[in-house]
Amino acid sequence: MIKPRKTAAFMLSLLLCASACIPAAPFVNAETAYEGWGDTPPSAYTDEDGNTYESEDDLLASYPVSGDFIYSEMDDGNLCIQLWSGTDSELTVPETIDGKKVTYLGKYAFGKDHDNCPVESITLPDSIEYITADNPFIYCTKLKEINVGSGNKEYTSVDGVLYTKNKELLVCYPAAKEGDSFAIDSKTKNIGTSAVFMTKLKNITFPSSLEAIGRHAFSSNQNLKTADLSKTAVTDIDDFAFTDCEKLSDVKLPDSIETIGGGTFSNCFAIEEIELPKGLLSVGQSAFANTGLTYIIIPSSVQNIGYSAFGYNIADDGTETAVENFTVVGESDSAASAYCVDSDEDYDYHNNFAFMTPENFEESQEIKNLEKKYYNDIEYAIVDGNAVITGCNSSEVELVVPDTLDGHKVTAVYTTAFTNCGASQIVLPETVTEIRKGAFYSCQYLTSIVLPKSVKEIGEAAFGDCPMLVKADLGGAEVLGASIFETCPSLESITISGNCKNIDDSEPFIEYNNLREINVSEGSEGSFCSVDGVLYDKEMTSLMAYPASREATEFKVPLSVKTIASSAFAYNNNLESIDLSNVEEIGTYAFENCKALKKVKMSKKLRILGADAFYECMKLKSLRFYDKIEKIGTYSFGFFYDDEINLVDESSADKQPTDALIEGFKVYAEKGSIPYQYAEDYGIKAVSGTIEIGEHNVSKVFLIVMGVLLAAVILLIIIIAAAKNHKKKKEEQKIEKIKANVAEKIKAKKEQAENTEEEKAEEAEADEAE
Repeated sequence: MIKPRKTAAFMLSLLLCASACIPAAPFVNAETAYEGWGDTPPSAYTDEDGNTYESEDDLLASYPVSGDFIYSEMDDGNLCIQLWSGTDSELTVPETIDGKKVTYLGKYAFGKDHDNCPVESITLPDSIEYITADNPFIYCTKLKEINVGSGNKEYTSVDGVLYTKNKELLVCYPAAKEGDSFAIDSKTKNIGTSAVFMTKLKNITFPSSLEAIGRHAFSSNQNLKTADLSKTAVTDIDDFAFTDCEKLSDVKLPDSIETIGGGTFSNCFAIEEIELPKGLLSVGQSAFANTGLTYIIIPSSVQNIGYSAFGYNIADDGTETAVENFTVVGESDSAASAYCVDSDEDYDYHNNFAFMTPENFEESQEIKNLEKKYYNDIEYAIVDGNAVITGCNSSEVELVVPDTLDGHKVTAVYTTAFTNCGASQIVLPETVTEIRKGAFYSCQYLTSIVLPKSVKEIGEAAFGDCPMLVKADLGGAEVLGASIFETCPSLESITISGNCKNIDDSEPFIEYNNLREINVSEGSEGSFCSVDGVLYDKEMTSLMAYPASREATEFKVPLSVKTIASSAFAYNNNLESIDLSNVEEIGTYAFENCKALKKVKMSKKLRILGADAFYECMKLKSLRFYDKIEKIGTYSFGFFYDDEINLVDESSADKQPTDALIEGFKVYAEKGSIPYQYAEDYGIKAVSGTIEIGEHNVSKVFLIVMGVLLAAVILLIIIIAAAKNHKKKKEEQKIEKIKANVAEKIKAKKEQAENTEEEKAEEAEADEAE
């Protein structure tokens, strides 16, 4: 089975080598020269009548012969010269052969043996209407001039150089033409295939009218030193256009350029620098192979970069070797950065080039040009009257940098100055104000760093790839670059200045799996504060970062906090429960991969939930939302990354990673709400009509039924109690009545008794009186 990429790359390598050795080689078919590299040659050749032949020589032999000319008849009855086998130095192409008009020149019209073609002058008749794009003049290595009859309607000659009649296409500049300078006509828009091939030219002037340059257009010009295309309108330079111009060193490309074809500047060994314009879109395979480039700056506009386009040397046998220490400069996440690690297993093609952003490269060039001095194991330079640290190869356990060097105050640590330094502790003086990008990058043994209060700025990835770094105090730094602790797996404690105004990173301190605390030191001019090792903005309205290994299993976000920043809790190891009671916005990836998180109390004020906010929280099985929410990002909750899910079909062995639902995940929200609709759209189970009571979600209907029943029971109890109370009152009233009756009877008896006594007394008195 043919592997197109592998074959294409291999064939291009062979073409590069062949083009250096055989002048005829550039004139392979356009399809096999680029897009179809690796296509097999035709197994048969066909003439105008449809007859097939095993070889091209057999095909040519089948054509009629007239003197030194082999020709074929075209559909219109006119003739095409297929081959000339003469020995004259001057050739006049006949206007007719055997009574028929000659109108067409095939690719071997003037021979096919570049070593033995004798012709020095060619005159074309008025009858010629078409010359093959394969350029039949390329085998005429002794050709000094091309003349054209004055009556020719299609072509013209200017000082022996062949153009189309309107001069918009340069067809051929004779290979042996005298002179070392040539100005292309001001009307020319296109340069034809191999139009200026293997000439004596040292200087070529390109007109502003020029728009396109064809395959091999200027290849194998061994004396050409400059190619200034900057004032042209060229958009496309085709494959191998300047290949094998070994002395070409100064190339200026126009702002209009969009495409540089495969092998375009291959074997241009003298090119050590070239500026690629900002509008460039595509660079073809091996475009700059075998040049003197040690770096290349690739603009962000570039979308496609072919195999081995930069940073490779190709041997005569096609073997490719990467240029040692080759550097690619470009924007992060661009075609440039992708090219640095591009690979193809089929071809055993693996790029491993150094990559720099334009800012880093500019700084590296600045450092490269400094005059270096040395103090013990410290390399430094004097810049604007101050000493700057540029390098260090110390193996001391504790390295103390002096405050002055050569009588100059030490004020800065430059990029990669301490890279690969063997110290476990590095002490900087209070004179240092600037720590540049990557200053301590890859200090493999550094365990702690305390920067002086004098430091005002720390650059990007300043302490990147310090695997043993546990504790870092960033001194008085007011500005922190992005990813300053990139790839520091042992980091546990970070202290930033209370005067720190800006952290140039939307996700500071992410993926530090052992980080336990982020502290903010004293200072009133900064933008941040910390409470119990958690980082907030100064007003405590935004929670910026929660350490991944903070020991607490529960956390209540302060009520002042309205926003959870992107990735603020991401990759936390211990947190099981969090209360977000007053939070209004949760950023993207805010709780991504919180391994232990089980319970989240959402705020009733929550309006925005960012994409992937709770992505890969495998123990979190549900979330409750309220009616204030306005926006939910993609895969905000209920999903994880499954690296073996089958996207093709269940029976296929081809498995590809994708986002998958967490089994049993539920969303509690009211029907018609944004969260409810979101859950349904993503295939998540949505539950409505519930209320959270404690740790339980209870159905509203159940609560209503239970409420009615409870009310009925209470009413019954009231009725029974009232009835009992009424009965009791009646009994009490009856008793009172009985008591009253008894009292009345007693009173009556008493009164009767008293009356009787009185009567007896009166009777006694009456008796005494008698």
